[in-house]
Amino acid sequence: MRANIGKKFDVRATNVGESGGFAIPTKDVRVVMDTLLESAKELGYEKQIKFGIVVAASHIRKKGLYHVEDKPLTHRQMVNYYANLVADYPISLLEDPFAEDEIQGFQGLMSRIGNTHPIVGDDLLVSNPTRIKRVLDLKACNGLNVKPNQVGTVTETLEAMSLARDAKWTLVVSDRAGETEDTFITDLAVGANAHYLKAGSLSRMERVAKYNRLLRIEEELGKKAVLVR
Repeated sequence: MRANIGKKFDVRATNVGESGGFAIPTKDVRVVMDTLLESAKELGYEKQIKFGIVVAASHIRKKGLYHVEDKPLTHRQMVNYYANLVADYPISLLEDPFAEDEIQGFQGLMSRIGNTHPIVGDDLLVSNPTRIKRVLDLKACNGLNVKPNQVGTVTETLEAMSLARDAKWTLVVSDRAGETEDTFITDLAVGANAHYLKAGSLSRMERVAKYNRLLRIEEELGKKAVLVR
């Protein structure tokens, strides 16, 4: 991956960000995904790779319009944009595809692709049970990004996850910016039977620690399964 980015872009693009991932210097998300797919193909994983896109759309909205590839788009045009994107690429989920107060955008995307793709709320829900209940009534998303320190307590976190699970939502247990090597979110993801763990790339120790814990849990569960048999 690093080699491909270095060839196609400025070598400075091979530096990693706070979450350990590369930041390819382009405004076109298709260029990013094509680069990732090329690397996956070289490694023999082309058929196994899936993308989860964290849009954080509040940051690209200005004066009521979303600025994508230097084009100002309405929330209805954004629905079409996302629908075309998931038709062309192996995308498994979209997180915060609209600003947190753009409920109509979320509802429109849910109507369009919600049956096949999780529309995950982060800023929209902030792991808060009260907000989850409201969004459930509005049918504005079908996935929850879980951040324990966002809502404040483990009790509230588990309540939020329970509400989402009962609604058959997709659960994503997520890291935060400024992470430490604490691995609690890994145990939470496994213990609560979440669909995904989002912990960043495998290039910074505070990120790698979460995946190492995941491997240890897998090993422990495997040993117990053998003993049960």
